[in-house]
Amino acid sequence: MKKVSTVAARQRKTFSGNQSYGQLAKLVGVTPRGNLNANGRQADRRKIARAPEEIIRKKVISEPLISDEEFQSVQKIMDLKQTRHWRTQPDLERRFTYNGFLTCAVCGQIIHTALARRDYYACKGRRTEHVCSTKYMAREKLEERLDSMFAEQLTSPAFLENCFEQLSSRRHQDDSALRIQRLTAEANSLREKRN
Repeated sequence: MKKVSTVAARQRKTFSGNQSYGQLAKLVGVTPRGNLNANGRQADRRKIARAPEEIIRKKVISEPLISDEEFQSVQKIMDLKQTRHWRTQPDLERRFTYNGFLTCAVCGQIIHTALARRDYYACKGRRTEHVCSTKYMAREKLEERLDSMFAEQLTSPAFLENCFEQLSSRRHQDDSALRIQRLTAEANSLREKRN
């Protein structure tokens, strides 16, 4: 009986207007919807093309936790929310050229974008986890330097040779402070995931 009342409580919370995928995922104990392909499958896993008759469908519980109407209603809400999300708007101005491609050289965390009077790139370890000392980086300055690096330096054989030499010599040096900071950041990240 307790399990049924817990499910009913979850249903009430789900339909109460809370539409944060992260909060809903925590509530029901699943991962958020994340990126989906047009066919509704998760976009982050390798897919195997199968004919409809090859798909095995097995009913795992005799009585569904929610009705088919409720399920379809939630699917419509999620689809509507996804089509109205700011990232899917065709007139969206994408100001950050390197958004999603950068990681912090100090702690290894992803570099996010931020707006604080001006556009900035900011380390997740500093911005949300408060474990990194990397400063915010102005978008214009950072992108200008990265553009220059990609266009000029990475096409120079002398520069690439110098990079390989430094990488080789760095292997022999003791980077314990950097390793400790990275391990601390990884431990905090894993602790956050576990919680």
